[in-house]
Amino acid sequence: MKTAKTRKNTLLTFLLALMLLLSTVSCSAYADMPKSIGPDLSECKVVHVSTADEFLAAIGNDTLIEVDADLIDFTTATDYGKTAGEFYGWQQQFDGPELVILGVKNLQIIGQGKDKTTIQATPRYADVLSFRDCENIIISDLTAGHLKEAPGSCMGDVVNFENCSHVGISNCGFFGCGVMGLIAQNCSYLTVDDTEIYECSLMGGQILNSDHVTFTNCTIHDCLTNSIFVDGKNDSNLWNETILQNGNNLF
Repeated sequence: MKTAKTRKNTLLTFLLALMLLLSTVSCSAYADMPKSIGPDLSECKVVHVSTADEFLAAIGNDTLIEVDADLIDFTTATDYGKTAGEFYGWQQQFDGPELVILGVKNLQIIGQGKDKTTIQATPRYADVLSFRDCENIIISDLTAGHLKEAPGSCMGDVVNFENCSHVGISNCGFFGCGVMGLIAQNCSYLTVDDTEIYECSLMGGQILNSDHVTFTNCTIHDCLTNSIFVDGKNDSNLWNETILQNGNNLF
């Protein structure tokens, strides 16, 4: 016969298993995206954020960051430009700090929609989102760019990947001010789907010493030159089914 203590332990075990199941289902719902945009990150924890502090604190391995706010501006962080985390740091630029996400694996950043969520940097010499030595990254359903009202000329880019692999970008907007909308340097397996790059002060982007970079259903408009520049060691790079060869400047 089961004792009251045994029944209690059985109930607690059942409730714990149910909580773990619900957590996995919740994460899987957001990770159930087309395979073309990047890796399958279904096994992850979900973190809802609405402030810059919450966003920074959530950066980590095996994590889905769901941005609930209309705007995340990193200058509003409590220790903006000062305190680093395990997977991010700050690089000082001419007019302010630049956020650099470092060495993270299996990270998703998901907004409410390209027209509903904006991630913003105020310093015009700083990249908005910079990733270094990262693997298995998904960015989806958001817009990123610099504060349009900030004074001075722009020297930073919007999204920058360096030494990264297996990156998926889907349904995003990258806007100027930003010298370029997207840079990939020493990267492999970067897929960009249904993304708009616009109003950048130089061009849409650069692919440098990178391979297996694919743009599908993407547009570039209202930049100084509506182009993607390709240089260095490149293999299997495509712009809307057009092969990007070494030295090309695609308009």
